[in-house]
Amino acid sequence: DATIETEKFVNDKNFTIENGKIRPPLTSIKGLGLSVAQNIKAAREDGEFFTKEDFMFRAKVGQSTVDMLDNFNCFEGVSDTAQITFDI
Repeated sequence: DATIETEKFVNDKNFTIENGKIRPPLTSIKGLGLSVAQNIKAAREDGEFFTKEDFMFRAKVGQSTVDMLDNFNCFEGVSDTAQITFDI
């Protein structure tokens, strides 16, 4: 069950130390501001994101934010949408 790894950047503005490693905040990603980081954090508190589409809707972000987070492998193994297609 793949879920979006926003836990990699769990806080919105402070670096933290976790398991002896430095964890950067969402705002350390160039182009991702504090209000977007706070939206992501608030949406994550309501439960896991299951698709990129779900993430965009609940966190109120656009495709450019998804692309930024994709560059950090935050969506590894996560579908773009919940739609299922079949080859016939």
